[in-house]
Amino acid sequence: MKTAQAKFAVLTAVALGGLAVLVPQAPATPADRPAPPAPVADTGETREAPQSIFAGTAIGVVLEANNNEVPRSGAEMMATLNKIGTFVQLPINFSAVALHSGLTNPRVVITHRPSMVGLGGRLPDGRVDPTDFAPNGPALTAISKGSLTKPNLEGRLYLAANMEKEGGKLKVKTFEFISWNSRQKRFDFGFIECDDVEPQIRVVDGVKCFSCHKNKGPILGQGPWSNSTHNDIMREAAAQALNVQVRALCLPTSIGQPRRLDTGLEQGIVRDLPGTAFDGMALLVPQGPAVDAAVRLGADSVRDREFFRLMTTAADARRGLITLLCAIVSPGPIEQTNHAARATLNNEFSHSFPSFAAKAMAVHKASSSTLIDFNPSGSQGKLVNIVTASGGGGWGSGPTLQANLKIVWTGDTKQVSEYAAKRAEGDTKQVSKHQPSNPKAFVPPPSGSVNQPSSLVSAQQLARVIGLTEGDRQFCADLLATAAQRIGKPKVTAATIARDVFSGPEFTAVVMATQLPDREDFKDRFVAGINVVLRENGAEQLSVERKDYASGPNVALVPGKEDVEAPIVATTACVRCHDVQKGAKAAFSPIPMLAFDPYDKDSREAWARSTDARKRMQVLARLLKRINEDRDMPPEDSAEHDAFRVKKPAEFDAMRDWLGAELKKAKGE
Repeated sequence: MKTAQAKFAVLTAVALGGLAVLVPQAPATPADRPAPPAPVADTGETREAPQSIFAGTAIGVVLEANNNEVPRSGAEMMATLNKIGTFVQLPINFSAVALHSGLTNPRVVITHRPSMVGLGGRLPDGRVDPTDFAPNGPALTAISKGSLTKPNLEGRLYLAANMEKEGGKLKVKTFEFISWNSRQKRFDFGFIECDDVEPQIRVVDGVKCFSCHKNKGPILGQGPWSNSTHNDIMREAAAQALNVQVRALCLPTSIGQPRRLDTGLEQGIVRDLPGTAFDGMALLVPQGPAVDAAVRLGADSVRDREFFRLMTTAADARRGLITLLCAIVSPGPIEQTNHAARATLNNEFSHSFPSFAAKAMAVHKASSSTLIDFNPSGSQGKLVNIVTASGGGGWGSGPTLQANLKIVWTGDTKQVSEYAAKRAEGDTKQVSKHQPSNPKAFVPPPSGSVNQPSSLVSAQQLARVIGLTEGDRQFCADLLATAAQRIGKPKVTAATIARDVFSGPEFTAVVMATQLPDREDFKDRFVAGINVVLRENGAEQLSVERKDYASGPNVALVPGKEDVEAPIVATTACVRCHDVQKGAKAAFSPIPMLAFDPYDKDSREAWARSTDARKRMQVLARLLKRINEDRDMPPEDSAEHDAFRVKKPAEFDAMRDWLGAELKKAKGE
């Protein structure tokens, strides 16, 4: 244990020392960024830098819950996650990115289940919650139902477990994670290497992940997730395969589950059935729609954050932003307070809206998080009646979840098992147009109305972006009511105080710096802003202890003093994303390693001299196919594509010709 703690401390220290290398670069925005506003006056704010790069991050919450240790295994990770919330899983057997995955070693996507109604929630005294009712089955709430002082990980933490068989047991070897960073106000990408003695955690340069995660956030395939165990045929084939390989667990041929898994939320599903979990991963009990809904929440928040950032750059848009902030802290359901604010928002935010709408549409069109549904085994789900898990009510109304997916599955277990055997031998049949690095693999974002501001932005979206929960809303509404009572003036109401707070110095500082405060910073500023209003009205200020409302540290950067990072510039067509393998044992990388840098003449020729013909044939044929036949490397939407394929065709042609010539030599032609 001491060794693991030491490892964590060393890695944290190294990360702090090399922050520019390990922390992802600021993502480029699809739309043109407006000119920055005038420098913000120094407000005298100071804040100590966090002691760890994981402070104020979603993955940092996990580490803290695990006694500040890196989880050593899948079981330890899941036990830790269960301490801090309700997490859902989707085992993806034939992943488009983890090509080694299969029936017995899937890639398992794990995330916090979004808050829902219609699941028979209970009150603290054990009685059924009468407000937890949805007539058409489970539905997402407008924002998180989380409490005031608990971390909110909904739409802010995603893990992918990569599994391998070791010592006769199926274990998690690595976790890749996407973790919200409240300091940088973006997602960090990284991974954990599981180990019984020295587990390691690392945050990686985001550009290595952005070739697939083009939206700078989570992505997932389109329902019905045919390449996962949500597919009835896949689930049965996986059960058969696991029964053969783990006979000691006495896993029955029939796992006793309903054949139909419509939402992954059904009350009749037994989620802890003995013999169906391996190192904490529930490989035969998928929760596809719940995972999908969570992924869309996180992805939409990345897009919406850019919407609201654009709103900070024009005076009338800032007034509209204040109106939405007031709607968030007003008492009552947020859907109602948002509806009441629509007319004011549309009236205030009208002058600059046409320009905003054009930029917002550019952001929206580049924000797809949904991969086209594809299963290389051939067992595909045919949709009879399905509604996507988010955006069902329009951009401004928040996500929805349909409970009655109706799917007919093609193929049979024999077909799936035969493909799995070929895949294990390297024949993946993963065609280029279904690989996430190819922009054509994504479903175009749905179109929506852009006639008026309320069709693009809402209080629900803003609350999700900031990370606020219903507990936070109630806290703010109660403070406003108390402040109005203390001031005791007929014209000073909770509503007027809210507008004064959001128009005051505490929030003006961050808005003028074209930023939005994240959850803890928001609550700190709100408390301080109310006391400013109380002081100006000659009333007694509120004495609120931070421990009574905060769920973690405030790691926000001082407004106007945000980190300035150099833009991402393409330096090489391949090595920007891929590492080159060195040594016999390759370190884990979320992107397949290259045997050599194809653009480096000395590197490629040295590799050719030292590698046998059979290996050369495999590597060269694969590279040549991606570059010359599929023509999807570098991806056409990347800076590398323009820099090397378009502007330096001679270098590209020379590299391609060398690959072709060396392949002929390896074949003996």
